[in-house]
Amino acid sequence: MRALAAFFVALAAVLGAAALLDWRTDLEGEFYSADVVAAASRDGCLVSDELVGSVSHLPFKLDLLRLRDGNRVIFGSSRVLRIQSKPGETRFVNLGFPGMTPEALLEMEPALPAGPLTIYLGIEAFWFNPSFPVRQFRPSFRSRARYLLNGGNVRASAHLLEAAPSLAFERWRELDVGGRCVLGRTSPTLTWSLDGSRVFSFELDPSVAVPPPQPYTTDLDVLRAGLYEGWRGHFDEGRLELLDEFLARAERRGWKVVGFTPPDGDRYVRLFETSPASADPYRIFFERMPATFRRHGFAFLDLHQLRRIPCADGSFVDDGYHLDAACSARIRDLLDEAAHGEE
Repeated sequence: MRALAAFFVALAAVLGAAALLDWRTDLEGEFYSADVVAAASRDGCLVSDELVGSVSHLPFKLDLLRLRDGNRVIFGSSRVLRIQSKPGETRFVNLGFPGMTPEALLEMEPALPAGPLTIYLGIEAFWFNPSFPVRQFRPSFRSRARYLLNGGNVRASAHLLEAAPSLAFERWRELDVGGRCVLGRTSPTLTWSLDGSRVFSFELDPSVAVPPPQPYTTDLDVLRAGLYEGWRGHFDEGRLELLDEFLARAERRGWKVVGFTPPDGDRYVRLFETSPASADPYRIFFERMPATFRRHGFAFLDLHQLRRIPCADGSFVDDGYHLDAACSARIRDLLDEAAHGEE
């Protein structure tokens, strides 16, 4: 009996040590700390994506909203994240994050300021793929336990501490990327500005390698890491109802809203228009969006083709997917013009 008890005590000690190690290094940013926003603001730094994991995007963006007392915000997926504040503008906040859906809009709405607010809303066709999963913003105890006790994470954490022992005592350190201060751990690929916009490390430092684009394919189950997987010609009316509910709340709160579609490269537009899996819902999307926004008195800009902005054919940091800074700035100008037209 004593041997069995000793075994369980030893096992608990080993698991506890592994969990502590993974919690401390937090390789995937699961245990986001609001202290990083305060530190970045104090020191004039960017924040590495190493510190803000997928389940942490929502609290991180809401912390930025409070920090900047935002009165002009943008929502959307990863394809709007390069839209940033203008010089001297202090209250613009990019509240977008990868995988956003209408469910996230309704989740965030109560946290938005009570006063006047202008919202730019980047709508994606994949939101209305019934098979696209709803993001989990509040991880369960079970999921966090799996994360902390994952053997691969333990080994990676040990390697990290071997390379950077100081991270055993600090959650992050100041890194220099192209002359800019970045709060991170090792070598960030993506960073966040305190206005919520995203900056790629190769944009800061030309010596940093540009990540290769994902291979182009006409298989929608594979394209763009599966955003369109399972899209079998159906348009999700339930998600449209959720979007309509968000717009109704915005109307009741007296906000200005401008909807838009981020552009795709030309061959992606042709693919979505012609693929049997996407052609019908893609057409429905562009029929329903303008009417949905107009019903609440809001403008909608169809910018899904680059020539409508206009931007050059190569206005992406990858293959026809994520916009570069120059084209994003042109979209911001169009959104500002549309918002001014609502006044």
